[in-house]
Amino acid sequence: MHRGACYIGEPSQHLMVGAGLHADLLPDHRYTTRNIDQLFISLARHYGPRTIGVVLSGQLDDGTRGLAAIKRAGGIAMVQSPKEAAYPDTPRNAIKYDGAVDLVAPIPDLAEEIIRLTGTNPNKRLASR
Repeated sequence: MHRGACYIGEPSQHLMVGAGLHADLLPDHRYTTRNIDQLFISLARHYGPRTIGVVLSGQLDDGTRGLAAIKRAGGIAMVQSPKEAAYPDTPRNAIKYDGAVDLVAPIPDLAEEIIRLTGTNPNKRLASR
């Protein structure tokens, strides 16, 4: 894994962290599992309190179990404000699920908090290119 990189998994894969980053092809029942939960759980397992999980707009309860795993591991859990979300079900479910959420806020505030917690400034990096 590389600092500052963004990794995107294919819909037919679980993107997980272990000894590095890897993507596992899902079995035929791939849509019965929540891919983001698997990623969050693997991050919690391998990075514990250094993990920041963010749940954004969506339907159903994707990410709620993984976000709770991040909290149990001592990490930070953030959720987009349901009032702001185009699809508020996922943020609402993450807030209601077992495990405290550290911050519920609009996306710009979530980004600002991530920058504060990680000590990064993306605008500074972009200007230096």
